[in-house]
Amino acid sequence: MKRMTLTSVYNDSSFDPLIPILTLLPHRRLDLFQNRGDGGPNNWHDNCGPSLANLTVGGNCTFAQDYLSMIELVRTLGPDANTPPIIYVAAPPPLMQHGSIGANQTVINSVYPDLVPLIAQAANLTTVPISIYSALGGVPDWQQVFPSSCQLSSSWAACPWYCDSQR
Repeated sequence: MKRMTLTSVYNDSSFDPLIPILTLLPHRRLDLFQNRGDGGPNNWHDNCGPSLANLTVGGNCTFAQDYLSMIELVRTLGPDANTPPIIYVAAPPPLMQHGSIGANQTVINSVYPDLVPLIAQAANLTTVPISIYSALGGVPDWQQVFPSSCQLSSSWAACPWYCDSQR
């Protein structure tokens, strides 16, 4: 995730080409989901607190600051100048295997489920953060209960949703 402003969206080729289209249209509702790839080694800067138990959106938390700038940008995209869109934020689904998509399993499964609600609170959103993480089988003690790999016959209920064997 990168800091978003209208200028950076239009002038920085690393932004998704659809983002300028987003800023051209008025919206009544926007759902902001980060890509699990944001937890990858080239995107995640481990600067959001001294420990997982003490996450913070203030200070140097690059991810949170960039997410907050994205929220500020989309607040300007309501149906008219006096009506911001309704904004929902969400923690992504769990990552069942470390590195499987080039992302850090600890960031996806331990940081985002706690950090995204803190970002929503810091942004004074009136909506409740959506936990796709929990809805798709993510749990706080994932390191103890997730199987080492998912099999269709696994006792872990969410495994069939993620199992590569079903392809």
